[in-house]
Amino acid sequence: MTHPLFPVALATFVTFQVLAQSSNVSVDDFDTSATGFTFSAGWKTSTSCPGCQANPDIQQSYGGTWHVTSRDPKATGDSAFAASADIAFNGSAVYVYFILPQTSTFPIGDISCSFSIDSAKTGEFTRTAPGTTGYLFDQLVFSKSLSAGQHTLSIVNDAHSGTDSVMIIDRVVYT
Repeated sequence: MTHPLFPVALATFVTFQVLAQSSNVSVDDFDTSATGFTFSAGWKTSTSCPGCQANPDIQQSYGGTWHVTSRDPKATGDSAFAASADIAFNGSAVYVYFILPQTSTFPIGDISCSFSIDSAKTGEFTRTAPGTTGYLFDQLVFSKSLSAGQHTLSIVNDAHSGTDSVMIIDRVVYT
């Protein structure tokens, strides 16, 4: 014979287990809702960049879209500007996915960027392109476990390595 409160205890336990499970939320680069991206000046999109040097196949990108920016640390004007992308989210982990150009010239495939969470620099990604053709899609370039709560991730094409840098954002996932 079972205790009369057993069904209540079991239902409470199952409810807590379901609530404790977290889920991943993928945010496409074109999502500009409250949980989406905010882009500074200096970005071009898959829909506004038909003449761009970096022009990956939208059919292979997440959601059929991407955002691109390039930076020449020796230049003046727009190409010297360190473009940034911010995303606010409520979670305990974040993952950033880029499209990586393989070419070393036209377009320059080198990348040199930094990541900050809640205004504190937490990582960098630097890559020298191998000098082949094409693109690598859905490439994880940054991940970070965090305390659960509201956070803001900033991604900056800062060319900290001193070389030209191109950055193609495809999506961010948070948990």
